[in-house]
Amino acid sequence: MKHILFERLDKAGFLKRKSVNYDAIAHASPFEILDFATKPCEVLSSKNLSRDNSVLANAASISLGCGRWPCNSLSCRLKRAEQLAQFAALYSDQVYIRYPLSDYIKHIESKHLPDESVIKTNFAEDLVLLNYLRPLIESKKILPITPPHVCLDCLAKHSLGLKDDKQLNKAFNSLEQRMENEIDTSLSLKPNKIYYLRADGPEDLLEHGFSGTYSNKPFSFFKKMPCILARIKKGETIHLSKKELRKIGYAEHLTDMNYQSIIFGLTLAQCLKTGFLTEMPLHVEFLKQFSFTSPRIERDMLIEKHLTCLVPFLKELSPTEILKIRENEEDSFVLFKSAITEAVDEYRKNYGKFNEADAKALYSDVLRPKLAELENKVGKARRLLIKGSCRKILAWTGAISFGVYMGLLPQGLAAAAAFLGLTKVLADFTEGLMNKSDINESARGHNMYFLWRLKKMSRSK
Repeated sequence: MKHILFERLDKAGFLKRKSVNYDAIAHASPFEILDFATKPCEVLSSKNLSRDNSVLANAASISLGCGRWPCNSLSCRLKRAEQLAQFAALYSDQVYIRYPLSDYIKHIESKHLPDESVIKTNFAEDLVLLNYLRPLIESKKILPITPPHVCLDCLAKHSLGLKDDKQLNKAFNSLEQRMENEIDTSLSLKPNKIYYLRADGPEDLLEHGFSGTYSNKPFSFFKKMPCILARIKKGETIHLSKKELRKIGYAEHLTDMNYQSIIFGLTLAQCLKTGFLTEMPLHVEFLKQFSFTSPRIERDMLIEKHLTCLVPFLKELSPTEILKIRENEEDSFVLFKSAITEAVDEYRKNYGKFNEADAKALYSDVLRPKLAELENKVGKARRLLIKGSCRKILAWTGAISFGVYMGLLPQGLAAAAAFLGLTKVLADFTEGLMNKSDINESARGHNMYFLWRLKKMSRSK
């Protein structure tokens, strides 16, 4: 069923034949784009959704839900969208994400709109992401919604069971302190007169190990630091001290972006009574400071992060193909989910960790042998079936040949069987053919049947 969001995008011409129509975007005015982007927000509001009691429904962090943080490049956002789509198709019942175009709300009444080219580029990129997720959205496995208008700090305290702001501020300050101590922030002026603010640090703090911001005008904080502005205009690259970093508020900004992403997910989870899904270990570590120990949050993060290691042939299949098998094999899918959850939990219990190498080991040591066991059982049953069927075919062939030789073969094959006394052979042969579906039916009870079907489809491509 077509989602209301895509009905509007198709009708407006921004999507054409399920592809982004860049010509329509180029000819639209910034106000038309902003107006269009914000209109579905009320329809997609979380207050219009019923609370979900599914144990495998999740509310995603902003970063996982195709947000522009922690990396604004379309390729990285598409990679996160691919991870989200795989998780939604292969593991979750529903994943709620922040409606990507809800960012445009803050611009609609602003006197200072972003540059026209920026609005159009951002809009086109957001549509690329939405269009990629379209099959998942229309099958209701991914649900874009606009967040409720509430105080995030208040809701965070409620979600985490806090009485006041002290513990929340302590956790925020602790993360900010890490940012100050572990990142190296530099300022420079590029040859094309572009100002560049860059932070380098550990990958658990910064995506790809760095974060960069460009501007064709001097940053506003230069008003507090005129000497540094003068130096970079002379071609110097300035590495900021902790004191200077605090002065420009950059460590606080980086911390706040992570905080917003976490709290948004918790907000939705609280409103919809779902789990919280993130792709960043930093978010889990942040929550642990409140004794907010939820094995499910960490486990779901690890499964989402390492799905292609747990299921190596997953990259060969599109989410649409996975959903098709899932719809046809719903009971087997439930068994598979339970098996993979149990396997990950057991591995973490035994080894106390779970990274990419562990995910590959789990597939090789646990999932792959189970898959091979099922494949051997099905193969053996089919070989026996074929062997038995061949004997029946030979009996038929011999009997019919004898009938032809003797001139005794009636026109109808069934009549021939009756004439030659081979009615039982015909019945057994037909029953043998039917048993092929029985083999698949009995295999469906195996907890790796769903994975086996995925593997078969990937082989056929």
